[in-house]
Amino acid sequence: MDLDRLYITLDIDWADDDVLAHVLDLLDQYDCKATFFVTHHSPVIARMRDNPRFERGVHPNFAPLLGARSDDDALATAAQVVDELMTIVPEARASRAHSLITGTPLLRLCHERGLVIDSNVYVPWRQVTPLTPWRFWTETLIVPFVWSDYIDMIQRGDGRPDDLLDVPGTLKVIAFHPIHIYLNTVDSAHYAAFRKSGLSAQEARRVLHRNAPGVGDAFRRLLDAVRRQRIATGLLGELPEAKYPAGSHGHAERSDHQRDSR
Repeated sequence: MDLDRLYITLDIDWADDDVLAHVLDLLDQYDCKATFFVTHHSPVIARMRDNPRFERGVHPNFAPLLGARSDDDALATAAQVVDELMTIVPEARASRAHSLITGTPLLRLCHERGLVIDSNVYVPWRQVTPLTPWRFWTETLIVPFVWSDYIDMIQRGDGRPDDLLDVPGTLKVIAFHPIHIYLNTVDSAHYAAFRKSGLSAQEARRVLHRNAPGVGDAFRRLLDAVRRQRIATGLLGELPEAKYPAGSHGHAERSDHQRDSR
């Protein structure tokens, strides 16, 4: 495995088309690869699909299931959530849930639908090195992420994402959100002001702008460092361990359900 490669992931979190296009423009400008975890229909997804540097995964929202009347009800609804996303990106092989909600039943449900890569685990890069993906007993490949814009806004403890580029021999998966890149979100209070304002992202970018370093600055600084240091970027599906599910004997397997959904 090439542990010096950088894996940029983005949870699109229902961001509007202008926000998504802004992030794609930046990635195109720097010729960087990225994995997008999709939440909804958008014409920008077609642009992602047309570019081999962009990979589509799913970003299911299981949060409403926490109040389900029974485990069976929750799992049935979870299946509906995942199935709807798979109609949008049937080619998806990776999943990261909104709020990182996961568990064995959900991993098995996703794996049955061809989602053989899971990136729901956060492992701070300063605390665990070297770090590599591992195979869960369901045969799902667990690919942890080691830095997140959202987590950094809250705890301010992981340093700048470009610091990670200088750490050799460890998995480098980082998580951004397009809305934070677009708004150049400074901290959680800044984002809360946007949520309460009722403004569009385009209006908020102008009205709520702060003269302080934000997520957009960190993203551009990272892309600048990648270019300057000639760091290779990759897609989660390109990880050697992700080429085939365990036990497939060299043949990628998808369930009957997943084949039918195509």
